[in-house]
Amino acid sequence: MEKISQYIEKLLARHDYVVIPGFGGFVVQFQSAEIENNVVFPPCGIISYNPLMLHNDGLLSIEISHALHINYRAANELVNREVEDLKTKIKANKTVHIGQLGSFNIDESQNLIFSPEKSPFFLPQNLGLYPLNLHKPLINNKNEIRITVTSGKFYNYAAAVLLIVSLFISTPRLTDVRHTNSAGLTPDFILKSDKIKQHVESTSTAKMNLGYEIKKQEVLTPVPENNYHVIVASLETRKSADIFCKSLNISEYKNAHILVPAKIYRVAIESFSDKDEAIEYMENLRKTDKRFDTAWVLCD
Repeated sequence: MEKISQYIEKLLARHDYVVIPGFGGFVVQFQSAEIENNVVFPPCGIISYNPLMLHNDGLLSIEISHALHINYRAANELVNREVEDLKTKIKANKTVHIGQLGSFNIDESQNLIFSPEKSPFFLPQNLGLYPLNLHKPLINNKNEIRITVTSGKFYNYAAAVLLIVSLFISTPRLTDVRHTNSAGLTPDFILKSDKIKQHVESTSTAKMNLGYEIKKQEVLTPVPENNYHVIVASLETRKSADIFCKSLNISEYKNAHILVPAKIYRVAIESFSDKDEAIEYMENLRKTDKRFDTAWVLCD
């Protein structure tokens, strides 16, 4: 699992969960501040393990495919090999560490136990937060708790607190899109209607000043239908299809798009109105890009 742990960490830094096909899923959860053995641990994000998340959404394989420049099928095979190796080590009653996520082992009742790392620093919400040691001296035989912090550490903690407060005030939480959707006090459709009203008023005023009205003729030209699609991926969820399609758009394949779903979501890298052109493009794509050596043509 060490070969793919870095890709799991990258995905958890951008998303709330990652599914490992055939093994389970890792989920980012929020943990409040706590005190343990005279050490104060700040509020942070932690990694939890859910063995019931077995549905493969393709997110991990797509990330590995882009990073290693291999096709989607080869990335899936790499993930499956790593999962089988992990299961073998766990069955041998070994403690298996997975990068900065945590470790797995089996207890006396043969139950799988996951021990997460404290405050994994690859998560953005844990940046700059460090544990704080406490001292408990006895003064005049009275139990008192005194926190002593050196001046250098005090300024470091003060700067970190100010940075966190400013982030919460100025920007919405990164993993919660609901705040960004409701940030405006005036709904979008009211703003748009005001702009349309101003545009109509300015247009009517210009027509009154000029004394005549300009009419535009709309010329309709027939557009051939692109019924032949070069398919490079068939994914089970809309989310994984969107991620894969956007990665193609960012690269050299600007016309990649998702077809109307029929049980699965097919990603077309290019569409044509002529069958021969579609077949020729598919054959050239197979020869020039190894990631798409299984591309095929769909006619709708």
